[in-house]
Amino acid sequence: MKRFTKTILILFLLAVSNCVNGNNSKSPLLAFIGGRSADVSFGASQITPGADVTGVPANTSIQVGFNRELDSSTISATSFRVTQGTTPIAGTFQTTAKGAVFKPSSALAFNTVYTVTLTKDLKANDGSAFEADFTWNFTTASILDAVAPTVSLVTPANTLAGAGINTSVNAVFSEVMNCATLTNVTFTLEQTAPVVAVAGNVNCAGTAVTLTPPANLTPLTNYTAKITTGAKDLAGNALGTNYAWSFTTGAAADATPPTVSFVTPADGAGGIGVNTSVAVAFSETMNCSTLTAGTFTVNKTAFPFTSINGSINCTGATATFTPNTLLTPLLPGTNYTVTVTTGAKDLAGLAIGANYDWDFTTGAIVDSTPPAVSFISPSIGEAAVGINAKITVAFNETVDCATLTTGAGGIGTFTLVKTGPPPTAPIPGGSVINCTGTTAALSPSATLAPMANYTATIKAGVKDIAGNPTTTDYAWNFTTGAAIDATPPTISFRSPAIGAAGVGTNSSVVVAFSETIDCSTITTGTFTLGGITGTVSCTGSTATFTPTAPTATLAPTTTYTATISGAVTDSVGNAIAAATSWTFTTGAGLDTTPPAVSFASPANGATGVGTNTTAITVAFSETMDCATLTAPGTFTLDNGMGGAVTSCSGAIATFTPATTLTAGTTYTATISTAAKDAAGNAIAASTTSFTTGPAPDATPPTVAIQNLRTNSIVESGFVIGTAADPGGSVAKVEVWLDGAYYADATGTTNWKLQLPTGLNTWKPGSQHTISAKAIDSANLSATTGIPITVKKGTNKDINGDGYVDLAMGGGVGVAIFYSAGTAGITTTNLGAANHFIISSVAGGGLPSSGGIGKFLGGGSQTTQTITMGDINGDGYSDLAVGGLNAVYIFHSAGNQGMTISLSALASRIIGDAAGTSFGNSLATGDINGDGYADLVVGAPTANAGAANQGKVYIFHSDNTGAGINATTTAAASTTINGEALNNLFGASVATGNINGDGAVDIYDDVVIAAPFYNTGKGRVYIYHGANGGVNPVAANATRTHATANEYFGYSIATGYLNSDNFADIVVGAAGANGNKGKIFTFNSAGAGGIATGTSAGIATVDGLTASDGLGSYLALRDLDSDGRSDVIAVAMQTGGANTDQGLLYVFMNPAGTPFTGAVAANACTICMTGGAQDRFGMGLSTGDFNGDGYADLLVGSPATTTNQGRLFIFHSSAAGLIANTPGTASRIIDSINTGLNSFGSVFY
Repeated sequence: MKRFTKTILILFLLAVSNCVNGNNSKSPLLAFIGGRSADVSFGASQITPGADVTGVPANTSIQVGFNRELDSSTISATSFRVTQGTTPIAGTFQTTAKGAVFKPSSALAFNTVYTVTLTKDLKANDGSAFEADFTWNFTTASILDAVAPTVSLVTPANTLAGAGINTSVNAVFSEVMNCATLTNVTFTLEQTAPVVAVAGNVNCAGTAVTLTPPANLTPLTNYTAKITTGAKDLAGNALGTNYAWSFTTGAAADATPPTVSFVTPADGAGGIGVNTSVAVAFSETMNCSTLTAGTFTVNKTAFPFTSINGSINCTGATATFTPNTLLTPLLPGTNYTVTVTTGAKDLAGLAIGANYDWDFTTGAIVDSTPPAVSFISPSIGEAAVGINAKITVAFNETVDCATLTTGAGGIGTFTLVKTGPPPTAPIPGGSVINCTGTTAALSPSATLAPMANYTATIKAGVKDIAGNPTTTDYAWNFTTGAAIDATPPTISFRSPAIGAAGVGTNSSVVVAFSETIDCSTITTGTFTLGGITGTVSCTGSTATFTPTAPTATLAPTTTYTATISGAVTDSVGNAIAAATSWTFTTGAGLDTTPPAVSFASPANGATGVGTNTTAITVAFSETMDCATLTAPGTFTLDNGMGGAVTSCSGAIATFTPATTLTAGTTYTATISTAAKDAAGNAIAASTTSFTTGPAPDATPPTVAIQNLRTNSIVESGFVIGTAADPGGSVAKVEVWLDGAYYADATGTTNWKLQLPTGLNTWKPGSQHTISAKAIDSANLSATTGIPITVKKGTNKDINGDGYVDLAMGGGVGVAIFYSAGTAGITTTNLGAANHFIISSVAGGGLPSSGGIGKFLGGGSQTTQTITMGDINGDGYSDLAVGGLNAVYIFHSAGNQGMTISLSALASRIIGDAAGTSFGNSLATGDINGDGYADLVVGAPTANAGAANQGKVYIFHSDNTGAGINATTTAAASTTINGEALNNLFGASVATGNINGDGAVDIYDDVVIAAPFYNTGKGRVYIYHGANGGVNPVAANATRTHATANEYFGYSIATGYLNSDNFADIVVGAAGANGNKGKIFTFNSAGAGGIATGTSAGIATVDGLTASDGLGSYLALRDLDSDGRSDVIAVAMQTGGANTDQGLLYVFMNPAGTPFTGAVAANACTICMTGGAQDRFGMGLSTGDFNGDGYADLLVGSPATTTNQGRLFIFHSSAAGLIANTPGTASRIIDSINTGLNSFGSVFY
């Protein structure tokens, strides 16, 4: 019954009643009209659990909201009774201004029916009481609720600018809250800076809470709203973390009143299930405390008039009225009138302009059909989605918005999970859902990862307004692009068209946009048709304005203006460029021509259709009402194929199957008669069929990273791996760095990708993630799983094959050994080296003969040292060799490795003078943070004003690809002088990012030892790297030993002892404790690095026997890839019965018992002893030679086999070193000559 008919009837009955009863008598009809006004009797407006609800957690509380302020003194076990059968349930009460919560003393029984009764003893503050006892039942489940509630929607939105100064603040939760826990203590508003608390009235109803300030907020001011963990749900679960958001006010108050945008059941609808609820959506977020039994009513239209008792749930811009089926169930075949009065207000306190009412008629049966997904955006398999995307889903009917929830950790019924490249992870907490009518949009709390795969899921349990839940999950995938979506939407289609004439008077107005629209922004406030009253429905990229009573049809031969305001945005918030208006003119009568299907793809009767077909498209003869094209519903595909209508615009609609089509199968697409054109004319049922061809490759490829794993130190300029495809061929491999697509690898089944080079080279000690994705010829893909996390180290890969290579010095030059891949170094003798650089220069060149060893170790000043690093920034390791008073630099030739001879060196740097030991110690590192390896050279016997005072020179690469151009020490970028006579400053040098994590501080620091400082006490110096290099004037920190002749700093090494990504130091004092020796560790304190102090370390290890000389050689390296460096130390045994035998100690550094305190040398995880006078351990180095992700250990033994010399390579694993004796080493390399006294002492 339309409103004008009802008005005539009411006036007639009023006249009759006045005649019968007299003008001063109030008739039954008039009392009914009063009952529909704000003057309703005291009663319940919201109950939880609801009437006849099943599956209620047994630890719930029972909450009732009232339509007036409650006299809390009337709440008691008599007036608010909870019983199981006739047995009362004990519990306690909490009250709010308009609510009461009953908390049972213990959890309720599982799978049991409970009865709640509110009696006439309950009273409001004004003295009014319940007219009759109110009773309802609910049934528990065999579960307890342990899930914390989350905030799912806030208004004003986070970071919103221009909020009205008269706004209130609203939050919606993922479930019904205990309103007694939402107070001025747990829900607050404050001016952000300076902090000024804003008083306000907190009102809670169901899932929503509103804070209303007593006066307008300050214009153009930022405010912060906070909800604390004191807020709890009805099971007592607190909010997981404090939740805060901020917004900024505009210059003025909000003066735009809300309007009704959408109602369901629709005005005039028939055949509605008697179990339906009634929903209304507004043009903006409402103050839920104003939507009560007094302002949102449902009444039986015809005599005898009945006011329907029910509960109201309000969420954001949507309110739902659920009838109480026990007290006043809807009757079959009955007309009902719904009214929203002007008491309904928005957050600014503005009321709707006039009472809004509509009617519907029930059918004979209940609605038992669950809702289904009919539209999604992004679409199934869509690529290059903006990283600021919102996930939009539309259903084939109005849903209960309270059942669409999301939260941290992937909980809720609307979830989004990153599925690749790894790590796989739910989107973080703080995401919100905006739900209106048939459409919901999930807004992630942060931008999505670029070039990543995501899976969105609508889980079982989402309900329609009749309470029917979805029973299966609906999931789909999409892939993001590299950037945000910043493109504003445009109007791509209008119906009626601009200037159209002869338009049917029963037409709706349809607008299609260029992309998915945020349906919450297209309402009766932003989509208007002159002064016509109507509702707006929105699905995906299409919106429809439908006129409603009293002007349900347009006037004939009349010109109308339709307007889309500039407030309409796409799903990510990009606003349409400007408001748009157009006109059309109606004809003399109705449009009664039904639509028809004019085209289909695949075509009717098509065969051999690909099973990877992702769209069935149908074109119609005229503009369609997209709200009537739903799947399942009006657009279906048989053979059990689920899917969704992923686009509908004007006369074209597209159905996307949820899964791949089956090979060799005939499918029939059906458009049912429920599909209608914009004028409401139904289509005749239409079908189109097609048959698929044979099945394609369905087996995805596999892919793996070969030379790195989590916690690996990156020692190559390349990441390498393998891929395979059992069902076809690998088309390409993508490599992702730090969560973003980087580049396609070279090769497929064996692939390689060069890491950033030059100025883009990863910074020292910086952490990065790496993953790979293989795509086969059928476009199937697979990833390596969770990205590995690695740390940038020194490049030791000379030929760019992804594996660490080996350089060894000898009396006649340098030998290069290339890794053989997963087997590591396979060569067993010097003669089989891959390349030799032969010494042929007399004087200042590589030594042609003589003892070769570490200075102080063999008593000779003819020294040679070797180090590696990418000095010219091309991604390949270069070689630096210290000879007699000179340092030689050799560049890699790329994939060919080292091909040059001594005469073809890149550069030679000559020391100050003979006898300075220039080149005795070498290290590389990016000291000035430009991405190129710099060279640190020690000259410990140089005269810097006093004999053997010592100097250290730092040579920066020129960062243009040429490398180091210096030829003398005068051209050094930095020169650092020792402090005093005989200090031997520079006897050992090392580099590492001690005061930075590779992200903020991007510079390697330099560590320099002066073991003979102050009569052999010893001192270690730390110089911090910087943009221009180190400051040579004063060290940033020093560590000084207190006992003479213990040689603190005899050896040094850097590594990561405690997993904090700041480099730490280990220092050897080979002369400590009567030459027993001792080692000390020093941990970085973070950005401050290691402070100045004594030699007291975090951990110390004492040698066992006099003359052991523990600390002669040291290394720090994570051997088991657990993220913490292990300690390797050598006691060279310089005297006694075991002179020059050599003891090797390996101390593993596990998480549970870190390397701290005083550690006994014989507490080593692995202890090895060399052969008699073999000098086992006279040289240490590390590197992952076999590419298994575990660092291998190199140990020199230069006097083995009658001074022939030998090098041992020990492979490692997750348990540490595989072997525990020299004889069981993974590889042993022998010299080819006897008596050299060198092979196995100088290597890198």
